[in-house]
Amino acid sequence: MRLIPVQKRNAVERKGFTLIELLVSMAVLSLMLGLLLQITGGTGSAILASDKKIDAATQARVALEAVGNDFANLIAERGLTLLAKPGAQGIEFALLAKGRGPTSDSRCVSVTYSLQPTGLVRTSSSILWNQTDWIAAITDTNITGSAETLATGIIRLEASAILDDGRVVAIAEDTGWNLKKIDGEAIPGGYLGINLRKSPLIANHARAIIVTVAALDEAGMQLLASTNGVATLRGKLPPAADGKSTIDQWEKAVSSGQLSDFPPQIRSALSFAQRTFALR
Repeated sequence: MRLIPVQKRNAVERKGFTLIELLVSMAVLSLMLGLLLQITGGTGSAILASDKKIDAATQARVALEAVGNDFANLIAERGLTLLAKPGAQGIEFALLAKGRGPTSDSRCVSVTYSLQPTGLVRTSSSILWNQTDWIAAITDTNITGSAETLATGIIRLEASAILDDGRVVAIAEDTGWNLKKIDGEAIPGGYLGINLRKSPLIANHARAIIVTVAALDEAGMQLLASTNGVATLRGKLPPAADGKSTIDQWEKAVSSGQLSDFPPQIRSALSFAQRTFALR
């Protein structure tokens, strides 16, 4: 039997990829890039939201520290040196504090805290030794004093009082434990006198003040300012109420959807802070 010789072919190495392999590789690469972009984009958004929250929390801390410094220097010997003006958009404080003004004639300083379009404003004025009507001097501070914006991101300021019998009450006109008049005359400027000492005129006096602030970051304030939304947001936060924690009410307003009309970046950046100051 005659055998036919078989010629061997040299194996040729393949160079490159087929079209199908290239398409599959591109599809896998696109999928991986998409997932990577989602991860980095989500991380960036989380970092940005965290920065806004920190900014708002810093504004709240600055406000409470300033209030705390003045309350620590509160002149309470006469029993009625702290005044408050409750309102639909929050509360204003006026008080007499230890400290010297720019001249040697200064005896102490009067201080007010109020919410203005620029933020939380502290206004102070020197009380001279020859001034005897110190109630009028306190209530006139917003007119005669020098103003300083402490925190631009504060959108609401609220306060409650802890009475000597342990009750927590809102500072409002119908509470019955504060003073509207002194010596038969109404306290000027619409203020209420917070009694700090036992008095035959009032059954209870305040032992401490609970101050609560709501703050927003700078970008959020600018966003709301363009649509006049700051006042709307301020009005959405419930006022202080007897026997209730103001900060708990505000957090409940956020979690229950009462602020759903506002953009997510506003709701996520909104920060609340609360502190109790003893009055002595």
